[in-house]
Amino acid sequence: MKKVQTVYLFLLLTNFLFGIVITPNELKIMNSMLNKAQLDITAINFPKDWSNSKFKIKKVIDILEQPLLFPKFIDEINDTMLSNNNTSSKIDFMFDSILKKKSCEADNSKIYRMIDFQFSNIKNEKDILKYLEFCMNQTEIKLKPMLDSLNFTEIQSLESFVYSIREDDKSDSDKYKSFTKKYGFVEDSLKIEDYIQIIKKVKLQYLRNSYKIFFYGLNKIQNADFAKFKFKKSYTLETKFGLLVCGTRSNDEYDKKYAFIYEPAGNDVYNGDFSTNKFYRFCAVIDKSGNDIYRNKVPGELFNITFGMGYLFDKSGDDYYSGDDFAFSSNFGVLLIDD
Repeated sequence: MKKVQTVYLFLLLTNFLFGIVITPNELKIMNSMLNKAQLDITAINFPKDWSNSKFKIKKVIDILEQPLLFPKFIDEINDTMLSNNNTSSKIDFMFDSILKKKSCEADNSKIYRMIDFQFSNIKNEKDILKYLEFCMNQTEIKLKPMLDSLNFTEIQSLESFVYSIREDDKSDSDKYKSFTKKYGFVEDSLKIEDYIQIIKKVKLQYLRNSYKIFFYGLNKIQNADFAKFKFKKSYTLETKFGLLVCGTRSNDEYDKKYAFIYEPAGNDVYNGDFSTNKFYRFCAVIDKSGNDIYRNKVPGELFNITFGMGYLFDKSGDDYYSGDDFAFSSNFGVLLIDD
């Protein structure tokens, strides 16, 4: 079983690659080259004009100005994310060390007890979906202050802005014309300074606490033993959050937009829209086994989380992923992947 756990908690598109950033031998070579120029390793630490940006968080600026902090930072992420610590503490680490955003409140015990009670009432496949709807309701209540910090026009502007930050490739022009038309993105007259002021209004501290509630509910499902359920028939539940589905033990295919899918087994194909936006805040998939395929050739439709929460847990199997731009990314949201 592949076991990589990654949390995406960034204002804009930011990716961390897990692995060895610089080997001892490479560091030795760097020292040798600098010594020939009568310099030492500290010579690479200096303010760079291009590192000073209002769009870069402090941790990024520190690393740009002191490059050897990067290997240490990656080691710290590796040690934390691949440790046996619970997911809640890993979410805290990412918020504290990267975004410096404290939680708005710490005590979720009452909500957890309510979720526990709802979970204890799961008697069949349909109840799984009703339980998830309850979890989403509880999560949305805690997320509401962040969502209310911006009006509809400001959210729409930030969504359009996020997708406009891409490498300009003429070969993609037709693809993006279709994409922007599909989602109603329009160019506005805002300047960079205007976007910065909107971004500053986003109350990200509410994102941390609400995601803990969301994950608490999902974690109970992914660890549950539903062996007594037959899963011979697929069940769906239409909710204000979107479509919730409980699949079968056979090979299933998904080609719509989904808020949640529970898949007990089978070699499944996920061709649908797995993303969040200003209308749909949740996207989660729990797949317990099988050699699955995840593919979507539309930009931003393969686990792109914008103003929402995403989760992918694929317990076992040889899985295949194929997406387009903005796949497996988050913008003003949280995406947790465990495959």
